[in-house]
Amino acid sequence: ELQDIQRRIQEFQRTAQQDMQQKRTEIMQPIMQKINKAIRKVGEDQGLIYIFDTSAGAVVYKDDRHSKNVAPLVKEELGIR
Repeated sequence: ELQDIQRRIQEFQRTAQQDMQQKRTEIMQPIMQKINKAIRKVGEDQGLIYIFDTSAGAVVYKDDRHSKNVAPLVKEELGIR
């Protein structure tokens, strides 16, 4: 009986985690679409070729003299102060 209870608890936890992940994805998708749209618009408006997310650590090297932080422009496009 204890093993059955433990199995049901584990199953509940697994299901709850899946449900939470699904809900998170559902909530975040429209937000990410809006952010990506704003980034694309800023890139086009500024005539940029690339926009990197340096917080993700994917950029190996960048020259700050030839780089531009567009985060303030994206925030402005999103109406964030």
